[in-house]
Amino acid sequence: MTNYNLDPKSTELEVLEYLSVKGRDRAANISRATGLNNKTVWQSLQRLTETGMVVKDEFDVYSITESGKEAVAQLKSDKKMKMRYLAAKIARHVDEIDEDEIDTLEKLEKEIRKET
Repeated sequence: MTNYNLDPKSTELEVLEYLSVKGRDRAANISRATGLNNKTVWQSLQRLTETGMVVKDEFDVYSITESGKEAVAQLKSDKKMKMRYLAAKIARHVDEIDEDEIDTLEKLEKEIRKET
């Protein structure tokens, strides 16, 4: 399998993950669904298009390619990368997290620490 060298903290992975589920969509819809701002989504889509993981049609609809699907599969199969990705995704929503969710995250972190 090809190593796609995607940073687990990058927004490209969040956009790819969304497109792997949805299949295809416009940048504005991706922004709304992921909670990422429009400019960030557009820049991520440009980089993903340049690397061949996403294609854009004549109607400005973006679709994930086979290499994009492979990158998402690689993310899901690599435990360490997946954990970094999830941590980064949670960090992007830190302002929206309430006290109960913080307590849950703290309990989870303690459980993980016990296991290692």
